[in-house]
Amino acid sequence: MIRRFLIVVVCLALIGTVVAHFLSRKPAPPIVKPVIATQPASQPTTRKTKPKYPTYMELVRAQNPTVAATQPLDFPLELPDSAHLIFHDPVYLDPIGNLWITRADGQPTAKALVKPYETDDHVIVDKPVFAHWWPDDTGNWAAAVVVRGTDGKGYDIITKSDRKHLANDRPYKWESAFSILGKIVVCTDVGVSVFDVQPKIQEHYHAMPGCGAATNPPVTILDTRGVLAWAPWENGRAGSTGVCRFVDDDWIDLPSAEWPNRPIQLSMLLDGSVLRMAAGTPTTTAPADDTAEMPDQFPDQIHLSIGQLEATTLDQKHINDLINQLSDPDSDQRQAAFDELSRYGPELAPILEKLGDDQLPEAKMRIRQLLRGKITPALGGLTPVDNRLDVIRRCADGTVIFFAPSGVQIPTETDEPEIINPAWLALRPDGRMQRPLPPSLIRDQKPDACTLFSVRDEWLVNDDTGPRRLVGNTFQPLLLDSEKRFTELVGIGTHRRWVFRDPGGDTLVIDPLVADPTPKLPAWVIVTNKGIAGWDGENFPAVSRADQTGNWELQADSWKPLAPPETVVTELPPATQPTTDLANGKPLLTGADGSLYFDGKTSLVEIRKNGEKTTWPLPATAVGSADPVLIQTSDGLLFLYNQPGRLLRIRNTPTAAEPFKLEAVFTKDIPNDDHPSRIWLDPAGRIDFVTGNVLTITFPGGTIPKEISRMMLDNGQ
Repeated sequence: MIRRFLIVVVCLALIGTVVAHFLSRKPAPPIVKPVIATQPASQPTTRKTKPKYPTYMELVRAQNPTVAATQPLDFPLELPDSAHLIFHDPVYLDPIGNLWITRADGQPTAKALVKPYETDDHVIVDKPVFAHWWPDDTGNWAAAVVVRGTDGKGYDIITKSDRKHLANDRPYKWESAFSILGKIVVCTDVGVSVFDVQPKIQEHYHAMPGCGAATNPPVTILDTRGVLAWAPWENGRAGSTGVCRFVDDDWIDLPSAEWPNRPIQLSMLLDGSVLRMAAGTPTTTAPADDTAEMPDQFPDQIHLSIGQLEATTLDQKHINDLINQLSDPDSDQRQAAFDELSRYGPELAPILEKLGDDQLPEAKMRIRQLLRGKITPALGGLTPVDNRLDVIRRCADGTVIFFAPSGVQIPTETDEPEIINPAWLALRPDGRMQRPLPPSLIRDQKPDACTLFSVRDEWLVNDDTGPRRLVGNTFQPLLLDSEKRFTELVGIGTHRRWVFRDPGGDTLVIDPLVADPTPKLPAWVIVTNKGIAGWDGENFPAVSRADQTGNWELQADSWKPLAPPETVVTELPPATQPTTDLANGKPLLTGADGSLYFDGKTSLVEIRKNGEKTTWPLPATAVGSADPVLIQTSDGLLFLYNQPGRLLRIRNTPTAAEPFKLEAVFTKDIPNDDHPSRIWLDPAGRIDFVTGNVLTITFPGGTIPKEISRMMLDNGQ
């Protein structure tokens, strides 16, 4: 005990000594710790919340409130079933079809570029004029965006890691720019620039020879190793006095003695040579004055020739297969083989000469025509009569539309060519020459007022009635009457999104991955031919037909036989009937959030889980006298059946003046029965009716899945 006492005394003495020592020292300066302005000092620190940036679908729903879906569809719809979405924010459609939407609350651009390949729609803070794509070292696609400089002058390029100055102000035509081999190619008013982006930024600019303020602007195509550029002579205006090439990181002017001095169009052939179309006859020379118009004596005459770049290695097996295909019993197959062989240049001739004698007569005839074309060049096997050909339009996708006023000669399987007079032709960006366009496409077209366009192999006209798309032999309108202000077709993006713009800058997107929010309720009525209509144990609709063996259930996309002893159910057991609320009667529905719904004849009463009660008198057009059935779909929409032959679509609108909104009244194909055997939402999200031996399947999403459509067509519906 004494020992413990002594230890305590010693400890107290030491503590006292230490305290006295510190009290005798000068006070140290206070240590100031940084304080987070948003966090009171007296409160415990909390983890920062991750910034929330709007997504494409959130913008869709915010600016188009009638869209119910929160995610894009897995498979694109047909255009008539697609949503028409209007955006007031700037929207840019890049060359590969991605959408870039600019908003102040969007994602930081550099952050969006970390994994840009994960989505095809981006909401960012910057406004792109061009999106540059290239494959990175990991095999994924990397991206950068070109934007206006921070001071409004010149252009910067933003990557996932930095922002650098790209170029000073030039009249760049970014709408026609493209990426190749990690470089950016963009035309100006009189020249072409090629930008190196990695490892450092460098601009290779070249002015087209002879180009000035009064000449046509330059155009470009890809060759086997680089880029060919020229300014075309067309539509009464002069172009460049030669052709230029960018190869091995440098521009060169191709020899004027070998290349046309009045180029109209160049097209790469599959053997590495170039089909050249020049204005006038071979003897004409370029004017010294770059502002001069084309001579009156050669308003639309052309001269075709073949130019050589580097020869490429031909796929001998593929060519042999094409030559053999010239003897195919199917005329379409023979024509397809001839069309592709006509896209080769002089390198094909020795192969044709070597193999021609061993072919059947029809193939020999075609080979003679191909060899004749190597001597006298033709446009994909087509020869303009009198060498007359006009350029009517250069489309945004690179397609060039021509008009041959005297027609064209088309090779046939006889020695006598067919003549189409006059003829409209289309040269695709990949060098394919489309044969004379069909009458259904050009019947209302005039060369001096053409309204014909091509975008990604789609044909459309855009005139006073608005843009119309060629489907089969007819043109179908693309826009609604209320959308006629969207006069500019920007292009077609991924998933076949059609993008239009109005003069005020608003953008219209017809998006096949979002269902048209206009209320629709397509239906499939199945009469079981003296059989039974009902459902199975999993609540899929089911039938038993007198003309078929066994019982069948309709799952999400196919019919499936019911395995015995399972049969078609036609009556609900008592246990499935809803319970009764003593104060309000029998509930019609328990919603996904636990709310209870009552009445359904003259009003809709909602009692939420917290006990709050809302009573909404039904509009006069929605009042009914039949026993009501209320169904809620996965997107929260309510469907009320309270009158034979009618189904009501109702939306919950808690933030509006009225708690609910009657969106649509559907009557087509809705059973006209006071007491249907059952109305229910099946596992595939369809609202089904059983009335006697009739099964009616409706699709509340507004569209019929393709698999179901095929089955309906098989049944003649």
